[in-house]
Amino acid sequence: MAADLPPRDMLKAQQPISATLEVLGEHLPGARVTLALTAKTQVPADNVELRLDVPQALVLIGGEPSWKGSLQKGGQASLRVDVMIPDAARYEIRGAAIATFPHAKAVAVDEAVINPTASVPGQARKVRRNSRGEPILEFPANTRVRRR
Repeated sequence: MAADLPPRDMLKAQQPISATLEVLGEHLPGARVTLALTAKTQVPADNVELRLDVPQALVLIGGEPSWKGSLQKGGQASLRVDVMIPDAARYEIRGAAIATFPHAKAVAVDEAVINPTASVPGQARKVRRNSRGEPILEFPANTRVRRR
């Protein structure tokens, strides 16, 4: 009887829309990077909106931070925005894909960080040192370090 069942991955509930946000380019002060937000739909959607929340401190060079339109089942839409990084501070960017249906709304959100190693205000990090006074390189938990 098990042969009559659909494949297991077809039984899982899927979101009607997904979002992926990428930062393309080097994270350096004065550098130009591209923020790329891509949405994919699992169902036809006549009313889709893509939106980027870009911190005011980032200098917008080109592109529009929003898009509206419709997508077919399995369709995708992308928007790209070019920004200049003014300094070495940490910037959190949020991208959203919103599909509005007659009786429901589906929202998918993705986040990215420019200068992820910059300190977060209010979270000063104390540098640990070894017995010779040299800084100790620390990695987040579950980080794999490969030796050459």
